Amino acid sequence: MSRSASLFSLLIISFFILSCKGNEVKKNIYEGVEIPVKKVVCMSTTQVACIDCLGADSVIVGVSGSQYISNPKIIEGIKNGLIKDVGYEASLNYEMIISLKPDVVFAYSIQGGNNSYIEKMQQLGIKVITINEYLDVTPLGKLEYLKTFAQLLKCPDKADSVISHVSAEYNDLKTLASNKPKVKVLMNAPWKDVWYIPGGKNNISILVHDAGGEIVGSVGDNVNSFAYGIEKVFVLGQEAEFWLNPGHYNTLNEILIDNPLFGSIPSFKGKKVFNNNLRSTPGGGNDFWETGIIEPHLILEDLIRILHPDLLPEGEFHYYKKLN
Repeated sequence: MSRSASLFSLLIISFFILSCKGNEVKKNIYEGVEIPVKKVVCMSTTQVACIDCLGADSVIVGVSGSQYISNPKIIEGIKNGLIKDVGYEASLNYEMIISLKPDVVFAYSIQGGNNSYIEKMQQLGIKVITINEYLDVTPLGKLEYLKTFAQLLKCPDKADSVISHVSAEYNDLKTLASNKPKVKVLMNAPWKDVWYIPGGKNNISILVHDAGGEIVGSVGDNVNSFAYGIEKVFVLGQEAEFWLNPGHYNTLNEILIDNPLFGSIPSFKGKKVFNNNLRSTPGGGNDFWETGIIEPHLILEDLIRILHPDLLPEGEFHYYKKLN
């Protein structure tokens, strides 16, 4: 789903349709939803980030997968019992959700996946809004979803201010890197002997491109990732100067232990391996996938600092770390 000022973003809700264009929200069918919403349940960490960005984290009464959340205020609320973990899609605690009396549950649907939990909540009379920001491939397009939350929370000016600032910062950084020759980048790490490389229109590929990089093995006009064998990517990796986002690894030695062959990849030998898990949770969460949705300019800054360090003054990483 792409975003522009001329397109409508449709969010289908239980007996409730929101048509969003710019700052306009219309209640078309279900008139029982009070705006601003005062109590919500978030099924995704990106929803938590958007609501917190608008200064409205106090409306969150429930979350899914609390161990994956990075936001310190939400973590504290969970510890104090003010925010409940309602479980996962296939094993939601419906009774708990009902007891929380949320104005709405923010959910997400997976194309081709089992989304029966959404139907179940609707059958129980729980109002559900599905927000599939992950389908938007552009970093600034994902940021636009902030407007949806702002309308429901009745603070559109705040969203406009954030979007304007972040977009300007992002575009300035993109322009800064635009004249640099593209350096080749090896992306990700194998999972069960399969190495997934994002297509050229994928969100992470766009970020790398805007930072002055080019992902080896990426197919230009595709959003989806492509599955390669390890041997194929090993050959492609010989061309890459940098290696980004190598899965769960935190050190070069961990990579080497899993597969000694990777020690001969040029980016590994040159110690130019960087992972996006600087801000991780003990339970396996990663703030790159949470707060990163509203800070694409800081992700882009990290990537430029990695790929073209001469373009920026020395500084700390926001989401990335160099593996040693």
